[in-house]
Amino acid sequence: MKMQIISSIDQLKHTKLGYSACALGTFDGIHLGHQDVIGAAKKFARARGYQLMVFTFSNHPMSKIMPELVPERIIDRPTKIKLLQALNVDILVNIPFNQAFAQMSGDEFLKMLHDANVKAVAVGENYTYGAGGLGNVQSLQAAGKTYDFTVLVSKLLTLKREVISSTHIRKAINKGNVAKANAMLGRDYSIAGVVVAGDQRGRTMDYPTANINLTDTNIAMPAFGVYAGKVEIDDEVYAAMINIGNNPTFGVGQTHLEAHLFDYKGNLYGREIRVYLHEFIRPEIKFASLEELKTQIDKDCALIKRRFR
Repeated sequence: MKMQIISSIDQLKHTKLGYSACALGTFDGIHLGHQDVIGAAKKFARARGYQLMVFTFSNHPMSKIMPELVPERIIDRPTKIKLLQALNVDILVNIPFNQAFAQMSGDEFLKMLHDANVKAVAVGENYTYGAGGLGNVQSLQAAGKTYDFTVLVSKLLTLKREVISSTHIRKAINKGNVAKANAMLGRDYSIAGVVVAGDQRGRTMDYPTANINLTDTNIAMPAFGVYAGKVEIDDEVYAAMINIGNNPTFGVGQTHLEAHLFDYKGNLYGREIRVYLHEFIRPEIKFASLEELKTQIDKDCALIKRRFR
């Protein structure tokens, strides 16, 4: 069944909905911790024949509270929707976090959920809500009696004694530790973009690349270097050698991603691709000559191909 998407508070108030169990959160990464909260709501809903709802935001709340502190983006909107569909969410409330919502009291928020026939809410143990984030798990549990819903609280998940969080995932990506980030996400970190014309240097070395400009983007920026990964084009996936950086060998330029796809021939200019980072191979290096660069790329390519075998 197709996931129903509600994109405003007004739409939520005027849409007739059946009983549901609702997962609440920013869900800015849909990482394993987020999936655990959604899973708790799903289990409750399916046991009672209810629908599974996720209530989240189309923008990060910090964009309205303190724009200068908006964190780097881990997932884009299409990815978020695709992942929630894969989790069999029936209703996605994906509304903008604006000034009106920021000023909504905790009681107003909970009454809105009650009026939408929410019979259970699932949250992480550090969840807050209402104006100023004054509401917490304890007040939510107390309010459950007033608004006739069950409160499901999930403990924070950990990986090697570290809490799985969007903050820790961003830090891992920034350091090039995509293995750690991917383990916390439960999938490979990906970057999507439209292929643009590059300097054609890769082609002259028999390594043509698909280039994505990463300058002035607010994505979680991976450490500069070479990665093993994959590239998705219209649902077809190709193993690839990926470089992220600014080409210091040729003078520092714009930050961009270059992907050399194995077993692919064709023109990708102007097409959108999605690049998945699987493993960090080495940091970006400034080489003394084109020959040294070519020698290193040959080694990188051979190593990555062995990894994928």
